[in-house]
Amino acid sequence: MRRMLFMAIMAMYQCVCSLAVNVSKYDAGGVPDIHPTGWLQTLLQRQHDGLTGHPEALSYPYNSCLWAGEISRSDESYGDNWWRYEQTAYYTDGLLRLGYELNASEMVNKAMEGIEYTLANATDAGVLGNRSLTGITWPMSVFFRVLQAKYEHDGDQRIPAALERHYLNFTEKDLAGGIVGGRNIMSLEGILWTYGKTGNEQLLKLAEDAWAIQDKFAVDETAITSSEPFYMHSVTFCEMLKLPLLLYAYTGKTKYLDLAIMAVRKLERESMLPDGVPSSAEFLVGNDVHHSHETCDVVDLTWTLHHYLAVTGEAEWADKIETAVYNAGLGSITKDFHTLQYFSSINQFIATGSSNHNIYKHGSTWMAYRPTHETECCAGNVNRMLPNMVSRMWMKDSEGGAVATIYGPSEATFTTAQGNLTIACATEYPFDEVLTFTVSGQDGASIPLTLRIPTWCQHASMTINGTAADVELKAGTFVRLPEKVKKGDVVVLTLPMTVEKKLLDGQGIYFQRGPLLFAYAIPQKMEEDTKVYENMHGKVSENPDFKSWNITPTGDFNYAYDDDGAQIHVNRPTVEKPSGAIPFDAQYTPVRLQVPVRQIEWELEENNFTPHLPEQGHLTLLGGERKYIELVPYGCTELRLTVFPDTKAQPMEQSTPDYTRPADAPECVKVEDGRYCAYFELPRFCWDEPVWCKVRKAGDDHVNLHSNMDGDPCVMVGTTANGRKIWKWTGPAITEPSPTEIIFTNHDLLTQIMPFANGGYYNYERLMYKAGQATPTSVKTLKAGHSVDSYYDLQGRRINGKPTQRGVYIKNGKKVVVTM
Repeated sequence: MRRMLFMAIMAMYQCVCSLAVNVSKYDAGGVPDIHPTGWLQTLLQRQHDGLTGHPEALSYPYNSCLWAGEISRSDESYGDNWWRYEQTAYYTDGLLRLGYELNASEMVNKAMEGIEYTLANATDAGVLGNRSLTGITWPMSVFFRVLQAKYEHDGDQRIPAALERHYLNFTEKDLAGGIVGGRNIMSLEGILWTYGKTGNEQLLKLAEDAWAIQDKFAVDETAITSSEPFYMHSVTFCEMLKLPLLLYAYTGKTKYLDLAIMAVRKLERESMLPDGVPSSAEFLVGNDVHHSHETCDVVDLTWTLHHYLAVTGEAEWADKIETAVYNAGLGSITKDFHTLQYFSSINQFIATGSSNHNIYKHGSTWMAYRPTHETECCAGNVNRMLPNMVSRMWMKDSEGGAVATIYGPSEATFTTAQGNLTIACATEYPFDEVLTFTVSGQDGASIPLTLRIPTWCQHASMTINGTAADVELKAGTFVRLPEKVKKGDVVVLTLPMTVEKKLLDGQGIYFQRGPLLFAYAIPQKMEEDTKVYENMHGKVSENPDFKSWNITPTGDFNYAYDDDGAQIHVNRPTVEKPSGAIPFDAQYTPVRLQVPVRQIEWELEENNFTPHLPEQGHLTLLGGERKYIELVPYGCTELRLTVFPDTKAQPMEQSTPDYTRPADAPECVKVEDGRYCAYFELPRFCWDEPVWCKVRKAGDDHVNLHSNMDGDPCVMVGTTANGRKIWKWTGPAITEPSPTEIIFTNHDLLTQIMPFANGGYYNYERLMYKAGQATPTSVKTLKAGHSVDSYYDLQGRRINGKPTQRGVYIKNGKKVVVTM
């Protein structure tokens, strides 16, 4: 009865909504009855029984009233006031959607407390959300998705009405700016959705006018079209990436679509990693697999890609969603859904309370599998990952037809003029190639059905009620069946999966089969970590069943791929799975790859950190013959080797960088008479001021360049032609020993550790030029861990044997001092 009332309400408002332009190919929120089945239902039940169902295990702020009241601070010295509302909005979104998908009324009721409180406690002008966050709209942008989920489920008309009143309180200038790279602009997601429901043209104008203001938020037209790489907070980027696409959806203006596609292609070129998520520790920093990604990025990128999928109707976005969730997402949690990582890595040889190998928060808890984390965003956001995907596994096309978008075991119910039909997808996908769609429901009812052929599948086949379908099944397309489906119909789609060996240029080899990335599951030991860490600010799991783990290797990981000329063998072990097991449990996974390897010299860095990949073409092979190891799906693993060094790869051509001062360099950049100095070009967004500088001289082991604290204050001395601020560090007299390494920090973020050059002009990752000379002092192409057992001078020239003169050299990717 409630569902029939919902449909009647939708029809009543159709005339209003039709006033709003929407050129989206598919309706992403138009299927309110979607439920997981099979192994996916079991996994979501684990989430229900795990972190989402036990917020006390997550500790603060999830042990609060959430959005059903005011949340007090737990620590006056840590965290901004908006954090706890952003974080609990993330959690509530996952809580509500999971409750709908599992028919878990206790979860729905808990989320509804926050919805009812928020709607009932608007200001007199109609502004929603916490009243103390003046000028900060981002937390409400997150909670909008909670309201959106409620509306998608039952058509609650209070929601678009309340949002319309809320958004009309803001001007375009209010929205173009704000915290963390201008996140107020993220209100456009809710503004445009509300325009779509109400037809209020003021909302559309507000959105376009806010977007038109440049240099106030990180992912604007300037950043997208610039030849400069994206360098910004990755979560901010993944959130803002959707905005030009949504503007296209609600205006039909192709200039916005062009920007959206340009932005995502630029991201893929610069920072995408093999598991489907960009580097983000915490900034976009390129595609070196040693860089980690933040678990928030799995969720935020895939939510954005759901929009790309719905608006464009192109299959590639669904492929990318599956890659990110089934690999990066599941690789960042323990499969009981009791713990998560904040940072997760492609190659991950150790995961403990001190093993974070990234520059940011180096040596901290951020790579451990824990229920609680120093910064709490990922612990809330991870609860959205799977429910979001399930909620978008089925969509509707412009004629109300059913579209199967994301594959996995599920079922969805559609309303037709003749009655309801349920389409169930039975499958072990992404492990198995066969998907069986069975239709049940009202006699006489029928509906169009569209299925996806992934971009990686070249020889798909389909039968309808046992007969081969007369339809072209082209890779990377959506295919509509020639006839509507009805009760009793059975459609079988077969998607042959081949093993692909892929090269990550200059780094190594990795393996994919269909949507799954494969990795060697390093033998491991899990020990409970009961240490009290200062950076946790008193947070501990309040449920003893949810433990923090130190995971250390107990077997070899020092393998390089050793091509034997044969095809990669697919093993399908016969394993008796107990009740409740899923294919992402490593011991029960049904597909494994057998690959040839040789052992090489490759160890943990400082016996505590995952090492860089060895330098290509300079591997040190250990004794022993070629052997074969089994790889499992990446999402099954905690410790893993995914990108393998290649024994057959040739050395990379070394290049000598040119540090000549350009003719158009700012006049303020010059060598200081009698003193060391260096310059830092402040990133365009997401880097607060002021700036400090830290240097280390040869032998200064007490100077910790991985720490973002301390350092000498810099002075802002000018700007570049495109408006970037230039900060200057002035050091000691040049009669003192010269620094060898340098970083810049704002006492939160910090740059890469870079070689010092007097008068050097730096950005966040490298020395760009030198003010007074052109002699190179660093080797851009040498990465940590690349020069195994060989010495290089600072010009990148390899030294035969051990150096015979005192000085600073590179060995095993690190600066070493030879004292003779």
